[in-house]
Amino acid sequence: MLSTLQRTQATQLLDKYLGRYENSLFISLGELDGRALVFVSRLGEQKQHGISALSSSSLALAETFVKETLGGQAQYGLVNSESGNLVTVRVPKPDRGYVLSLGTDRQASPAIALRAALDAASEVSALLP
Repeated sequence: MLSTLQRTQATQLLDKYLGRYENSLFISLGELDGRALVFVSRLGEQKQHGISALSSSSLALAETFVKETLGGQAQYGLVNSESGNLVTVRVPKPDRGYVLSLGTDRQASPAIALRAALDAASEVSALLP
């Protein structure tokens, strides 16, 4: 659970990333159990809880797939579609389980979307308990 100050700081930080990458549609920060913590979006707030739950499931699927096929641990998941990109990363916080997802439109490069998600996750981790 985030304090009001932590939630405000995380929202401001993620909003900065959303503004920096013009093709970004949303950034979702949640817990691995699917609970939404922070959501900034150009799509509207109505998708917040669904995106957080799907982010958690997406990361779990990527981690299981990698573990079962390659014997390692997934660092992130990236889905590229004709509509855009979805990047889901585990926030680097070893003692807690957080997940960050970033969605972009189809004009965004998958590599830039991945870099933005990894940078946002790294930066937001410093604000989390």
